[in-house]
Amino acid sequence: MSEQPLSNIDPRLQKQVQNARHAIDKGNPSYAIPICTDILKRFPGLYDVRKVLRDAQKLATGEGSAAKRFFAKVTSAPFALGGASKVKKDPKRVLETAEAMLTEDPTNVMAHKFLGQAAEELKYFNTAVFAYTCIEELEPENVENLKALANALIEIGQTQEAIKKCDSVIRIAPSDGDAQTIIRRASVAQSLEEGKWEEDNDFRDKLKDEEEAVQLEQASRSVTGKDAIESLIKSALTKAADEPGNINVMRDLANNYHKLGDFENAILWISKARETDAGGADVALEKLQQRFEIEQREAVIEERRQLLDGDPNNGELNASLQKAEQELVDFKFDQAKELVEKYPNEYGYRYDYGVLLLEKGELDQAIGQFQISQRNPKVRIESLVNLGKAFKTKRIFDLAAEQLNTANSELKIMNDLKKEIMYELAQCWELKGDKTAAIEEYKKLYSADIGYRDVAQKIDDFYSSSE
Repeated sequence: MSEQPLSNIDPRLQKQVQNARHAIDKGNPSYAIPICTDILKRFPGLYDVRKVLRDAQKLATGEGSAAKRFFAKVTSAPFALGGASKVKKDPKRVLETAEAMLTEDPTNVMAHKFLGQAAEELKYFNTAVFAYTCIEELEPENVENLKALANALIEIGQTQEAIKKCDSVIRIAPSDGDAQTIIRRASVAQSLEEGKWEEDNDFRDKLKDEEEAVQLEQASRSVTGKDAIESLIKSALTKAADEPGNINVMRDLANNYHKLGDFENAILWISKARETDAGGADVALEKLQQRFEIEQREAVIEERRQLLDGDPNNGELNASLQKAEQELVDFKFDQAKELVEKYPNEYGYRYDYGVLLLEKGELDQAIGQFQISQRNPKVRIESLVNLGKAFKTKRIFDLAAEQLNTANSELKIMNDLKKEIMYELAQCWELKGDKTAAIEEYKKLYSADIGYRDVAQKIDDFYSSSE
């Protein structure tokens, strides 16, 4: 089934979508979400309905939170590890899985990414543009996403927009060769649209030679075929031998090896690129190398999990899996610490590091990071919440309540984060022995969401003891 506008489906379904829009306008996203989800399962190419669903998801969760984004990386890991193969095997199922993840947290970049990739596989290019645009709003300097967005924009004929996205990439990472390739592709597509080459029937005649035409066509599209990627690698290796200091060639090699799942060579070429004068100062390359190294470890973990599923009583294999998992935790911690040391004024890095410190039980160090990271408006509330948790763990309940009350007053929307704040605040008073203050917070939470954690039991126990 191809991508289609809303006007192509049954008028009764169109009416349901209209009702969903009205529900969102009235602040009732919980009515709209199941309607849109059900329609998209039947007609996954209805990108207009997907936009309505996204609005409902954002309203329902208050745009998500940095805390939820962090924990989504963990809860989404099983899906992410085999994501690329799932996109190929069953892209429609991936669309559904991604939307379920976005209902939980509409700021889940991983879910948007897989949504876009699955949409491209189905040739739903408007949907792909929408998915990658959502990522751009969340991570405007994510160069890999900007390039994916540019390629998708070319597919729907928005070549000028594609060029603008690549210009943004070049401003962020001046040495990125992929962006230049996509610009060339956009220019070719634009020229074809304007009819400059139509009379020749084949734009190859306008290029320098046949070999350049083949390379341009291969490099400019979203290459997924193994043979095509291996051909690009072979060509790039030859060029790397001729131009050993060309950072763009090294980056291309790293990205193409990564597409093949060859993490060893991908990391090797990224490392070589970072050894150059230009690459050593390129933060995007640094982040790319860290991502590849994390994915390499995740792939090892997934492989060992699958082996253990087939041999669950294998103690040696289980120990190997636990070791690999711990090594990944340690690596992420070391990387977060290194980022804070290198970029002390990037408060988002301090927040991520603080969360890891809190998980490790290093409370005083975590408190120090959160006290600084709260200066960043993007993670201020989450930093206050985690400060409260850290003080609560240290049994300094007055300070914990102070941080949580501040976070609660600043967060105006009743979403999952606000519920978490209210619950943590109630626990603070409860642990301190102030049952009156605790029950008042539990009552507020009970009124907002009777099913939140064990709050209903808390209320029942309170009134039962009062009889």
